[in-house]
Amino acid sequence: MAKGFKAEMQAIEGDWGSNALVFPDHESAEDYAKDLFRRWMGCKDWRVVEVDEEPNRPTRTTEV
Repeated sequence: MAKGFKAEMQAIEGDWGSNALVFPDHESAEDYAKDLFRRWMGCKDWRVVEVDEEPNRPTRTTEV
């Protein structure tokens, strides 16, 4: 099984959570996490974790 990466958000209440998106590389998951963190007001932190799941998202590129 391929390894993937997930973005996790920490809610203000302290719990970590993620969605079903699994990225093929750390950088893509990190880019997604930073973008999501800027838009959500109920989060106090973010992180990227490695998971034993097949990636289901393409490599994400940052637009300038």
